[in-house]
Amino acid sequence: QFQPQKQEFSINPTMENIIQGKFGTKITIPANSISLPTSYKRGDILTLELIEVYNDLDFITAGIDLYYFNPNPNISESAGMFKLTASYYDKPLYLKRGVKLKVEIPSLIYSNRKMKMYKLDEREGWIEKGSLSAVEEVSDTTGENSRSNLVFRAMDDFKWWNADYPNPDTTCLEGKVIPLEVNPP
Repeated sequence: QFQPQKQEFSINPTMENIIQGKFGTKITIPANSISLPTSYKRGDILTLELIEVYNDLDFITAGIDLYYFNPNPNISESAGMFKLTASYYDKPLYLKRGVKLKVEIPSLIYSNRKMKMYKLDEREGWIEKGSLSAVEEVSDTTGENSRSNLVFRAMDDFKWWNADYPNPDTTCLEGKVIPLEVNPP
């Protein structure tokens, strides 16, 4: 009940699609970039599911480790993470070989670090996939605290992705969230 919210999008895979999550993750999917099953009929739509993790509670309840091994364990300072999946009648879909999606990470979490993008591999953990570049200045209403959104142009898989900076000077607390009541309001 406390896990990050799943958002669904319906897309036509023969056209370019841009989806934007509630927290601002923006993903551009080029036309004809998804491998379609033989049962696909022209005009059918695909379902994309996006999970965005940008606030403290979502990081805690997502159940995803933020340890990065290179070769020693580091704790990552995250600018946010997300998971994108695609399906056709509940069957998982994949990107075509060589296709790269463009992702824009919102500037909800401020960091002046050089962030990199990591993909979660179920066996090997977080794997570095490249650097993020900054675009379009975003300012608060006073104009004093400006920062840039982050762009990654090489998303090559439907998986968990994390904009991170491995920070050996960070401390980690481990625990779990347990409701005080059997049926909390």
